[in-house]
Amino acid sequence: MKKIQLIAGLGVLALALSACNTSATANDQSDGELSIGVLPGGIDVVLETGIDEGFFEDEGLELNITRLDSGPSIINGVVAGEFEAGWAGTPPILQAVDGGADIVAVAGATRAVDEGQQGVVVTDPEITTYKDLEGKVVGTNAPRSVVSLAVLESIRKDGGDPTAVELVPIPLAQSVSAIQDGQVDAAVVVQSRMKPALAADDQLVYIGDPNVEAFGLGSVNDMFFTSGDAVDSGKEDLQSFRKGLLKTYDFINSMSDDEWLKTFGEGLELPEDQWDDQTKFDLLMDVDQEHLESFNEALLAHEWISEEIETDEFTSFIND
Repeated sequence: MKKIQLIAGLGVLALALSACNTSATANDQSDGELSIGVLPGGIDVVLETGIDEGFFEDEGLELNITRLDSGPSIINGVVAGEFEAGWAGTPPILQAVDGGADIVAVAGATRAVDEGQQGVVVTDPEITTYKDLEGKVVGTNAPRSVVSLAVLESIRKDGGDPTAVELVPIPLAQSVSAIQDGQVDAAVVVQSRMKPALAADDQLVYIGDPNVEAFGLGSVNDMFFTSGDAVDSGKEDLQSFRKGLLKTYDFINSMSDDEWLKTFGEGLELPEDQWDDQTKFDLLMDVDQEHLESFNEALLAHEWISEEIETDEFTSFIND
């Protein structure tokens, strides 16, 4: 069973952090329901698949899903007690922890098994490496997203100066046209839009997947998380969520390529002729300490956090 609600963002992270000391916990005790905030997209398809297959119901759990418009909005909701769990990119989660939010990991999520989940696309033939982006305007989905961090870290690792790059927010649906119209010198384009665009316009050139370049294949680019208050008041529901999620991950990971492409193509409402353009990803429960350290390094290098996050404490619920 599921309840899905679409709402706008809940405000900036600072507002949620200021609410930490005043908001009530989401529930007084475990009650067989779990409220969770997610972004529309692949992870939404994952949860809906688990619901449709009865994996969460088997654990006595009903998911109440709310779709929001950004990772920070989801983090705000979890910190403020609006949701008992959420899904977001790793960098904004760790930034919230650095800012004082009582957040812990619940489970890993998507892991790239090949390049191409997204890519930096350009039209200038003189831009062939990440270092060449120095002095350029680059469009990304949000100023402090995992994508933006990956671009900056890829430039740094390539020997360039990331402070010489101007990042500008471009809606994902407009990233290709922003490059073609000259609004930006380069942009990060998601794979469902990138492959058709590259095929249709030979002026567009793919120079690489910044997430893979910055953090390597299999990195913990996103995850499910919760608050300390939610652990205290609803630990049993969170454990049931992990059990249902594990069954869901095993089910999806065991799909053939054709089954996977069909499941996500239909779930994302892609035209059938674009299903093969999707880049497959794995789903893994673990939150790898080594990959978390790579995010720590990048966040510190670009001064997005003030000090290294204690990863043992951050993963304490998983390892409990």
